[in-house]
Amino acid sequence: MSGHVASGCPLSNWGRAAAAVTGLAFAALLAVAASIQPDVRGYGSHEQLGMSPCGFQVMFQMPCPSCGATTSFAHFVRGEWRHAARANTAGFAFAALCSLGAPWLAFSAAAGRLWRVDDPWRWLAIVVCGLVAVAMLQWLARVSGAGVLRLPVSSVSFLQG
Repeated sequence: MSGHVASGCPLSNWGRAAAAVTGLAFAALLAVAASIQPDVRGYGSHEQLGMSPCGFQVMFQMPCPSCGATTSFAHFVRGEWRHAARANTAGFAFAALCSLGAPWLAFSAAAGRLWRVDDPWRWLAIVVCGLVAVAMLQWLARVSGAGVLRLPVSSVSFLQG
């Protein structure tokens, strides 16, 4: 008896496929980020992919919680971590998660179990809630520090119908 106990939640065939696809999606996000240049404004790099400017920012004249996330990824894959965190802290955290998660998911899919994770739903909740909390805290700091928590009158006029 070797004394080695396999650690981690076993994966069904569907679970293995989901882990592999998610790992590939994480790797694809990093590859796309490597294919674009970080925007010097600190946000807007997604426009290089043919996407329109942030609708929230256009409508309310203030950044949304995810503004700068693509720019953050573009800095992250270049090893410019300080710039990545400055562009969007949650984007930086998600890029780090993708860079660690892609190989972990590939290994887990190949092994047939989530390596060192016995309760995947608990960990998923922790990661998602953590990313959302970081995004919201950074956003609140940005908009309150810039003095833009008060919406401009022109932005609110559509609410007055």
